[in-house]
Amino acid sequence: MIRYSYLPLETIKNNINFYDLTRLDWNQFQFKRGVRYYKLSSDDTDRFYFVVNQFYNSLVIEDWIYYINKIADPTELEMGQEIILPDIQDIQDFLVDQLGVRS
Repeated sequence: MIRYSYLPLETIKNNINFYDLTRLDWNQFQFKRGVRYYKLSSDDTDRFYFVVNQFYNSLVIEDWIYYINKIADPTELEMGQEIILPDIQDIQDFLVDQLGVRS
């Protein structure tokens, strides 16, 4: 999965580029294939990408997991916080539904 190739590129002043994940309707995300729950350790809060890589064998969807869990600021992750980890196919289905693309 290419991390952002399917989202419009936004440019703000000073020519800073970013991909706006907020354009997607995250309330429409569906857990069709069940979920896994993961309780964060203190190490996980500093290196959440390790958690993503452990469950998905890839780092490309880290931002998606933040949005699915309604985490606005990753620096505010807390030890003991429970994270929902959806099935990767549910994420791909969401992309198709929202953007009309298969990643």
